[in-house]
Amino acid sequence: MPRYCILLLLLAVSSASAGTIISATTSINPPLTTYSYTVMSAGPETVFEFTLFLQGPMVTSTVTTPAGWAVSDSPTFVDWFAIDPAQEIAPGTSLDGFTFSSLETPGAATFVTIGIDDLGNVVVTSDSTLGPSPPVPEPSTGALFILSAMTMLLLRKKSVTSRAFTPDAISRMGQTATKIG
Repeated sequence: MPRYCILLLLLAVSSASAGTIISATTSINPPLTTYSYTVMSAGPETVFEFTLFLQGPMVTSTVTTPAGWAVSDSPTFVDWFAIDPAQEIAPGTSLDGFTFSSLETPGAATFVTIGIDDLGNVVVTSDSTLGPSPPVPEPSTGALFILSAMTMLLLRKKSVTSRAFTPDAISRMGQTATKIG
C-alpha cells in the first residue's frame, strides 16, 4: 500500500519552469548588503513556501518576513512559509517583504517555491536568483613574497650551476687538479 501512496504523490507533484517569478534587489550599506525579494505567482498555483539556498552566508538575525509568514533559517539557507492561508500568494499576485542581510557581495542563489493549483496538484518551481556569494580569495602578501623568493633562489642556483660547468670552467678545473696532484 505505501508504494501506491508514493506513486500518487509523485504524480500529483509537477514542476513548473515559469510558475513563479522572483525579483531580487540589493542595497549596500557597508559592511552589509541587504537582499530583498518579491515573489510573484505567474502560473496556476498559490505559493505557500519560498526557500533560498545561498552560496555565501547571511546574518540570520536580519531576516524579515511578510505578515502572515514565518521563517526557518541558517547561515546558508532561508525558508519562508505562509502560516496564514489568507497571506498565500494567489495566481497573478505578488508579495514582497522577504529580506535579509549578508557581509557577502551579490552572486547567485537557488530558489525553490512550493504551491498548489486549483486541482490540488503540488507545484514546485526551482531556478536561480540573486544572493550572497563569497568573493574569490586573493593570495596573501606573505605567501606571494615567499613564493617569489623561492623562485628567485631556484633561478639563481640554476644560473650559477650552468656557469660553473662551462667548457672553460671544466678546463680550468683540470689544470687546477694537475697542479695539486
